[in-house]
Amino acid sequence: MPADRPLVVRTDPLRFWRWIGGAALGCYLVACAVLGGVLFALASSLRMSPALTALITGSPLVVFLVMVAVPVLVVRGRLVGDGPLLAADHAGVWVRPLRLGSQVAWLPWRAVAAVYVTRKGFEDLVVLDPDPRAGVVPLGTRLTVTTLMSDHTAGEIIAGMVSLSGGRVPVDQRAG
Repeated sequence: MPADRPLVVRTDPLRFWRWIGGAALGCYLVACAVLGGVLFALASSLRMSPALTALITGSPLVVFLVMVAVPVLVVRGRLVGDGPLLAADHAGVWVRPLRLGSQVAWLPWRAVAAVYVTRKGFEDLVVLDPDPRAGVVPLGTRLTVTTLMSDHTAGEIIAGMVSLSGGRVPVDQRAG
């Protein structure tokens, strides 16, 4: 996907760490408090030495940290490491859906039926509906771009799409 177009939307690493890293850290801390408390109570009731109690309590927590960190780092590599989520110019738009193993889709503006924003939970998704007559992507495909962790808001993306499409595509300008 070209990164030198007039509109390029990327994943913002800081926002990624705030959302995904914060959620993972919160879950880890709660789980550590529960698991650590149970293991400490078990080790204390068996009257083990302080060093052995620390080992029994701490070892599973380190293993659990690795079990939480690996998926977060994989998701980080997928979202932040794969380049832009969307790029657009006067000829068309490139979209990289967030599904694992997804390919970048390029649509000329004549192959885009509509662009709009929909809300899913607390996240705004910019949706591109391809024109089924163009035959560029499979029938019924909706290409979405998340704004939760991107470096542009939905309003900024929609404003860019309005100017770049030049009126060739219906763009819902009320969004964002």
